[in-house]
Amino acid sequence: MNYYIQGDAANADKIKAAFEKNGIDTSANSNYGISNLFYFSCNGEVAVTQNGSIINLIKTHPDYKELELPVEPKFKNGDTIKLYGENCIIVGVDVTNQLYNIHSDNPIIGYELLFKGQDKAELVEPQPKFKVGDWLVYKNGNFFAGGLTEAQVVKVKDGVYFFASGTSGSFKFIDECCRLWTIADAKDGDVLFSLDSKQPFIYKERPQFSQARGYCCINKFGEFGVWNTSKCVICTDKYVPATKEQRELLFQKMKEAGYEWDADKKELKKIQPHYDIRNFKPFDKVLVRDEDDGKWMAAFYSHYMYEEKDYPYQFATIGTDIYRQCIPFEGNEHLLGTTDMCDEMYINW
Repeated sequence: MNYYIQGDAANADKIKAAFEKNGIDTSANSNYGISNLFYFSCNGEVAVTQNGSIINLIKTHPDYKELELPVEPKFKNGDTIKLYGENCIIVGVDVTNQLYNIHSDNPIIGYELLFKGQDKAELVEPQPKFKVGDWLVYKNGNFFAGGLTEAQVVKVKDGVYFFASGTSGSFKFIDECCRLWTIADAKDGDVLFSLDSKQPFIYKERPQFSQARGYCCINKFGEFGVWNTSKCVICTDKYVPATKEQRELLFQKMKEAGYEWDADKKELKKIQPHYDIRNFKPFDKVLVRDEDDGKWMAAFYSHYMYEEKDYPYQFATIGTDIYRQCIPFEGNEHLLGTTDMCDEMYINW
């Protein structure tokens, strides 16, 4: 008998599989070229389908069997489902045999669930182990964007953690591979943030049974302070890594206070102001010379020769002489007649 199957072309394989599962040979199947009309030449009963769903079965002989289309699984491997009031884990999805392999601590539940019985189960949404604001450490190297070993959770949604570094990861992966950051993870030179006093600071160490020590901080009045001075006092045991904004604020206040941080040497340095040669005025007392090994001579400043730095002689004195090097006389009187190097703040040639 011939089988004419009307339906969505995308369901042709499913329909064919349903016939074969019921012992009907479809090796002679063909498409007559009519849109969404499929023809199977075989013996048995007639089935008419529309849009992939069986709507009519006509029994033509005593060996008639009811045909079933394969059921699509609605759960995936690793999902947690609630079945008969118990939480179970899907440990396998057997599409061929239309069943799930499940694991449950309750042996009464059994170890299998047929696809056609999946409506009696409901998906249990995974619960996050961490929350927004938590700082996490990846246990096995650098997972977070930028080669970072730690990052802050900024969003938790649809089973995924999102981090300030731009990285994201599923609950399952992050919960297994990350842990909460602690002060033991801090390294010399890290920028941390005090949760109690709301102060960013550069961390140095934390001796046993003591509070953390550092190099500098922004105090509760918003002022930059060097450690162990009246402007930098932190009394807390609760610390986390500083955010990008907190780090930027610390370094901004540091610069305004005239300091800079040497990350390689782990040193806080006072910024030496650079003398602006535009401060020179005609007839100012100056010291001049041409080379580093030359002796400083007193002169009266006239004017700056050229803006182009490639020209070696820039400083003109009263008269006709021009020199390579020129510094204020005041404050440098001790250099007169010597070959000593002046302070770095005056070097502008």
